[in-house]
Amino acid sequence: MYPANGAGAVVDVSQMSSLYLQMDVPSGSPKILKSNDPATSNRLYIGTSPTDMPEIATGQTVDIFTAVPCGEPGYQAWEDGGNPVPAAVSNADFFYTVIGKCDFNQRPSDTVLTQ
Repeated sequence: MYPANGAGAVVDVSQMSSLYLQMDVPSGSPKILKSNDPATSNRLYIGTSPTDMPEIATGQTVDIFTAVPCGEPGYQAWEDGGNPVPAAVSNADFFYTVIGKCDFNQRPSDTVLTQ
């Protein structure tokens, strides 16, 4: 159910101001699922353990910068469209684990605080 024992990928997000997950499902309906699309993000599950992954509520989007935990495993899964949602995470098709880097700072904004 979970990934093989490979090291996985390292993605440097230090210069990104926004980030989303996308899964293309050529034979699915819908064909493109995005974490920042309120119409399809409900097919994404995010949780703190392999068995505790609530589904994103319909109409919500996901900020990946806050969805990836710092220095601890975070668990995510996708339902590719073969099952109706909402549904239990056991219906999901793709499962993976993510770990965020603790000293990461999201790109600074142009906001200046003055006294």
